[in-house]
Amino acid sequence: MRGRISELYLQTDAVRDQWAAVVVELPAPAVHAADDCTVGERLVHSMRLVRAARAVRTVFVHGETIGRAGNRRIPAIVERDDRLGDRVGLLHRLLDDSGPEAPAPRVWVEGLPATDHAAELLLDELAR
Repeated sequence: MRGRISELYLQTDAVRDQWAAVVVELPAPAVHAADDCTVGERLVHSMRLVRAARAVRTVFVHGETIGRAGNRRIPAIVERDDRLGDRVGLLHRLLDDSGPEAPAPRVWVEGLPATDHAAELLLDELAR
């Protein structure tokens, strides 16, 4: 993910006008400390993360860079175009259909900052 973002900043000065990050965030697990989680709880969380990543890949199929930030977030670096809003809406619907066992993940579009260094700080923040 960092490598792809660096490439974008090398290719153009208009990164924040042409690209964005679509971020999917899973709800916080009921048990926050990893030491307090059972193996089963960690497995359920991991499977939810996999389902969410699959939904992101289903919507963004044209070579977008998709990664993982921390234990709860899946960012995708996507081109800004007329269909971005529709694609994010479709992603919302796919994630809402992921099952009644947990609240639906949160989805938002994060603008990329003006510099490569600021983008690295954004990725660091998303990984927290």
